[in-house]
Amino acid sequence: MDDERGDEPVDLDPDVLAGLVLSADLVPRPVSRAWANTRALLRIGLAVLMEEGDPPVPKGFLVVTRMDNGAAVRLTRSDHEDGALLAYVRQQLAELTVGEFLDRWGVDPADLRAPAAG
Repeated sequence: MDDERGDEPVDLDPDVLAGLVLSADLVPRPVSRAWANTRALLRIGLAVLMEEGDPPVPKGFLVVTRMDNGAAVRLTRSDHEDGALLAYVRQQLAELTVGEFLDRWGVDPADLRAPAAG
């Protein structure tokens, strides 16, 4: 329900299938431009030295976003197989209710309120 400030979203129904109201994506870690360039050069140099094909993909965070208001929370760093982690979370979104999903990942529903304006 909206309060006097108008920034409170309608609460998520804990019994709705999570995949109907939440989405999951991998996002890169924010880094300074200089550090990002340095890391890219190091990855390319390492790939050339080791005679590998493409350099390793930079790691990031697994983020779950509320579709109706864009509020997002980080679930975890994606330090292991990113594709497998994302597929696992998307499977959970398709199979679990909102309440079950948030409980399993330890997410406070209040964290999925509308982002602060400004």
